Amino acid sequence: MYEADMNWDQRVAIDAAQSERVAFIRRTYLHVGGAIVAFAILLAALLNFVPPETMQRIFFGSKWSWLIVIGGFMAITYLAQNMANSQTSVGTQYVGLGLYVLAEALLFWPMIWLVTTMPNMTGVLPQAVVLTLALAAGLTMSVFITKADFSWMRSALVVGGWVAFGIILLSMFGFFSLGIVFIVAMIALMCGFILYETSNVLHHYNTNQHVAAALAIFASLATLWLICGALGMKLDRGMLFTIAIPALLLCGPWAALAVVALSASGLHPAPTPRNRVIGGMASGFMGTTTGIGGPPMALVLQSLDPLELRALLSRFFLLGGAVSLMLLAWVGRFDQTQALAGLVLLPGVVAGYSASGWLATHAERNHIRWAVLGLSTASALIALVRAVA
Repeated sequence: MYEADMNWDQRVAIDAAQSERVAFIRRTYLHVGGAIVAFAILLAALLNFVPPETMQRIFFGSKWSWLIVIGGFMAITYLAQNMANSQTSVGTQYVGLGLYVLAEALLFWPMIWLVTTMPNMTGVLPQAVVLTLALAAGLTMSVFITKADFSWMRSALVVGGWVAFGIILLSMFGFFSLGIVFIVAMIALMCGFILYETSNVLHHYNTNQHVAAALAIFASLATLWLICGALGMKLDRGMLFTIAIPALLLCGPWAALAVVALSASGLHPAPTPRNRVIGGMASGFMGTTTGIGGPPMALVLQSLDPLELRALLSRFFLLGGAVSLMLLAWVGRFDQTQALAGLVLLPGVVAGYSASGWLATHAERNHIRWAVLGLSTASALIALVRAVA
């Protein structure tokens, strides 16, 4: 939602040396993570230490309260953006990022208070977090894999943003209420902003603008989370996963099949650190949502020596599976029943691991590669069938 300042005497990330570009991207997303942590701490402080009556006076004291709040937020956003793009002071950049995080926490305060105090809203926030992370991870991967420049989307996104703002204002004056169709359209709009802002990280931010880039990415992520939460509030308890996740389930398998097709044609991804991170994110998403997380990571590592492939995939599945189970337990999708059912699969896991040691030392590398492609294709097809069944 913000433009990069192109006047800095520094190269944009896409034109910089690989080490410089990687360092810039790492700094940017570390700052995004820091902003998210600060945002969560501020929200927790507001919810636990500020009386609800204070929140109600600020946001619901009069019919003009929300207009004043939104106007103030827009002014703070403009100021924070300019400060984050400061060319003279790194301290000013961090003050701008901090100011924006504080403004977002204040803006989110009423909705989070409502969700946490109403018993029928249990589960909405963690489900919104998982949905937001799934969407953002997929969109971010698509930009970093293709290196596409989505700056052409700017005009459409700006127009869409102002139209959405006008509709929200009209709803505040009681002309109509905002339904699920509008919320889904807003999710699509924010997905466009994430594509746009992520491509800006590569193509339009200079390598010393990591604070400004982090502010833009955080703004899009926070807004997407707010809208996903609003969708959860509109739906019955638990329906956010029931309706939204099946649509997402179709994305991962189709992407895996596309990579299989490219690999079979001889154009397979190299096992570089960047591709391993992207493959890990894709595998984590598919593993958490479909239970079939192997194909993306296996496709990235398919050209390795069989023994190295076995060792890396074993460690990845062990750690990745543990993270997926923790996320599923957090949102109420993994309990004692699923844990006991999973124990039935352990003998197969042990047998497969034991057999893989013999295969890794006796099978040819090319045969292992085609086996990886075959298993990835079968897994992706099974995931597609399960998503549409």
